[in-house]
Parts: sequence; structure tokens; C-alpha cells
Amino acid sequence: CDDTNGSLNPTTVWYADTDSDGYGDASTSVTQCVQPANYVLDNTDCDDTNGSLNPTTIWYADADSDGYGDASTSLTQCVQPTNYVLDNTDCDDTNGSLNPTTIWYADADSDGYGDASTSLTQCVQPANYVLDNTDCDDTDVGLNPTTIWYADTDGDGYGDAINTTTSCTQPTGYVANSDDCLDADADVYPTAPALPDGKDNDCDGEIDKVVQTITFESLNDVDDGNGDIVLVATTTSQLAISYEVTGPAIIEGSTLSITGVGSISVSATQSGNERYLAAENVVHTFCVNPVPEATFTFDGVTAVTLSSNYVNGNQWFINDVAIDGATNQEYDPDKGGLFRVEVNIEGCEGVSNTVDLILTEIRDNSLTNSLNIYPMPVSTNLTIDTKNLASGEYQLRIVDMVGKSQLDKRISIQTNVRKEVNVNELPQGTYTLILQHGEDVYVQKVIKR
Repeated sequence: CDDTNGSLNPTTVWYADTDSDGYGDASTSVTQCVQPANYVLDNTDCDDTNGSLNPTTIWYADADSDGYGDASTSLTQCVQPTNYVLDNTDCDDTNGSLNPTTIWYADADSDGYGDASTSLTQCVQPANYVLDNTDCDDTDVGLNPTTIWYADTDGDGYGDAINTTTSCTQPTGYVANSDDCLDADADVYPTAPALPDGKDNDCDGEIDKVVQTITFESLNDVDDGNGDIVLVATTTSQLAISYEVTGPAIIEGSTLSITGVGSISVSATQSGNERYLAAENVVHTFCVNPVPEATFTFDGVTAVTLSSNYVNGNQWFINDVAIDGATNQEYDPDKGGLFRVEVNIEGCEGVSNTVDLILTEIRDNSLTNSLNIYPMPVSTNLTIDTKNLASGEYQLRIVDMVGKSQLDKRISIQTNVRKEVNVNELPQGTYTLILQHGEDVYVQKVIKR
């Protein structure tokens, strides 16, 4: 049938090539000169149903048996060798989990655990991706399946180091720290405030004492002669307060008894106990102000002496001007005016009453000596003997020992006619009677009983 080809003649054997790969099946043949359709002269096909299998087929080593072969290790033959496959896309033939179908999961927090919701499928591991997909929070490196949680039995936010569980998500009743030193007591944890319970509340290894504070009611300035003062102070611990005093006073319990004038400081203290620290002392300072009283004595003639009821701290004034050097308890004025004394003891001050003295008008002892009044002492009516007095209008004043006028009126006098003055309303005491007629002034002492 083809005299140009010695292999073609009536005895030529043709082999079926069902898979059209150019390689025939030795078990299916026909003998004839002309090539039948789907037949070939070759009889080396090992599987005529699969066009990819023939003597030229390249097989690739699949050492990790993942179905994907290593392009660098191959064999060419028709029959599949053991541990070889047709695929050559394996990127690591020593690891069965790595191949083109491998799914990688994003590991944004680089804790080695991936996010199941973010993945890539490829053979080679992408940057920041892992094979694991069990991360519950890929934004927090501290949360993954190996995270250790510590039991917080007492609910104080601090965990017990010896009672743990491992979980990606936080279990109920567990916390991330292991800092509690007593997980059975909610009052004991590292940042707990000190309580008066005899415990190591803040886990520092020492029994804690509570800070206590004192509330001490202020003490205002008082005047000399003020009664006892009851001190009022409390502490946040409710422990008893003690007091210390400096200055003219004594303390018995919480009662302050004033013994003089001047500055007084009272300190409220609380020394603490096994559960409370000593409180910071609270000190109040106040003045016991002097209450000066200016009085004067009259010798019945012309001599007048002003006196203060305080021995020290005196300063005498006349007409609101300090008298230079007049700082003693007594002062002998040499002229009339408005006198007062100011007393300053340790910065505590007081101002006396004003004494109005008429001395400039006493001109002659003989005038005073010529005035006779009786009876003395007197109770109701004071009689003025007028035999040495000129007839006319007189100004009569009776002043007390602090210079305050108790009686001030005009009277008419006739020579040798006795004049009676009713002094019944005057309190008992010593007074000075001043009788003035023109420029003549008569002064006498009056004792009222």
C-alpha cells in the first residue's frame, strides 16, 4: 500500500491509540497495510485511556505525599512511579501542609495565631500570615489560644497565680493578671486602700494602717473673764482626742480653763493604734484679750491718779494721743482731758473706757478746802455748806471712778443757805463731786452708801 515505506505492508501491525497521544495499546491491534483511524505503529502506551500517560510522561517527586510534586526531582516514564505525581507546583516537598492549596491566615499582631476571617491561598507563606486560624483577637498579641487567665474568685480585678485556665477569650470569673495575694478577700489586692481591718490590704507584705484626720472646731478670740471653753474635735477613726496647751490656760479633758490674758495655742492630737496611723496635729491659736478699766483716785484736794486694772502692757492716751513714757499701771495726769488706757499682752489687745478729767480748772487748793459737804458717807441727800460760796448759778457734776458722769445739772446757791442734792439714785461707791462757778472749781470726794 506504500512501496516507499518498508514498514507498511499487508503484515503491518497497528495498535489502538484511543487517547490520541501517539502511543498505542499493545493489547489492541489490527494487521493491515493501511493505517486504520485511531491506530498507530507504537505499542508502548501503558494507559490508552489517558492521553497524559505515555512513555514521554514526566513524573515529579511527591515526597510529602500531598499530591503536589517537586519540579526539581522528576522521572520520564509511562507508568507512575511510587511517590511521584504529574504536578510540579509544590514549593516544599518535605512538608505535606505546604502546597498551592495551602490557606494562610493573617497574623496582624504577630503572636503566631491567625485570623480565620482574613486568608490567602498559596504555597509560599506570605509575610504576616500563618497556617493557624484560631486567634480570637488579631489586634492584641496578648490574646490567643495559649493565653493564661487567672481566677478572680473575690471579684476585685486581681487574679490568683495558682488557679489558672488557658483560653483565647476571657472566661467568666478570670482576669489577665496574677497579682492578688488573697483571692478569697475582695478588700485585699495590690492597689487596695488601707482599711482598719488588721489586714495587708495592698499586698505589700505589711499590715496596713489607715490614715486618720482630725477635725477641730476653730477657737475665736475671747475677752478676759470669759468662762471655760469646751473643745470640740473628732477624728475619722473615732479614736479619742488628746489636747496640749501653751499660754495662760489649763486643760482637763476637753475643757479649757483660762487663767490669764494673752495668746493661747491648743493642739489636738491622736497618736493612732494598731489599725490607724497617728493623725497630723491640728493647732488653733487665739487671744484672750484684756478688758482694761481706767479708774481714777482723788485725794480730796487736787491730786488725781489714773489706774489700769492690768499690771503690764499699758499705754495711756490723752485725747486719742499716746502719752510718751506712760506705760505703767498708774499715771498721774498734769492736765485735764479725755484719758484711756490700751493694753497689749502678747499681741492681744483691749481698750479701756474713757475718763474725762477736769484738772486745768482746779486753780487753788483753797477753793477745794473751802467747800464743805456732808454727811459722809451719804445715803439720800447730800448737803452743801454755802457759807464760803458766792451766790449764783453753779454747774454740779458727780462722776464715778471711771470718769463717767452720774449726775450733771445746774443748781442755784445762796450764800449761807444750805443746798441739798438728792443722790439716792446713785449706786454705792466712791465718787467725785465737781462744783463750778465761773472760773472757780470746787472738788470733793463723795462716798455713797
